[in-house]
Amino acid sequence: MKSVVIQLVLTVLPMLLVMLPTTGNADSFRCGRKVISTGDSSRDLVEKCGDPQSRDSGQEEIWLNREQLNVRVERWHYKEGNSKLGRVVLVYRGEVVGVQTGNR
Repeated sequence: MKSVVIQLVLTVLPMLLVMLPTTGNADSFRCGRKVISTGDSSRDLVEKCGDPQSRDSGQEEIWLNREQLNVRVERWHYKEGNSKLGRVVLVYRGEVVGVQTGNR
């Protein structure tokens, strides 16, 4: 019985760990054939995706240099077509620090 439980834990645990959300530098999205990722400059963002449909700002929790900060960021809103989800790109001090999924 004990070995069955251990085998089950060793089988299920790695699958659960893979499904956990990641934070930090994993945020990215595609603009046509180009990809925007955390760490890109706001200039790169405009060159690859053009100007956003709208911008606003607000407080967000971000990861920067392995430290979680609650800071005021710019939120750049992008949307491609009616059927795709929009993207909200978080920009802090001229750098992309996150990408969130917006509304349809």
